[in-house]
Amino acid sequence: MIEWEDKIWGRVAHNETEKVMTSILEIEPRFRCSIHHHEHRFNQFHVIIGSLTIVCYVNNQRYFKVLKPGDVYV
Repeated sequence: MIEWEDKIWGRVAHNETEKVMTSILEIEPRFRCSIHHHEHRFNQFHVIIGSLTIVCYVNNQRYFKVLKPGDVYV
């Protein structure tokens, strides 16, 4: 059974093994999760329903990527 954690922007559930952590996010329309980065981890996004805008910062440049259902982004 998945245990959900409520957030201001929606809710999240986690599944973790020794090597991989999977998070399922349900983000409410027009909300966003926090800006963050990882030193030794990568995010991979799979959009199931709706759309998701990802904002990336590389060398002080801001990039936007809009994902639709079926899209995957690493």
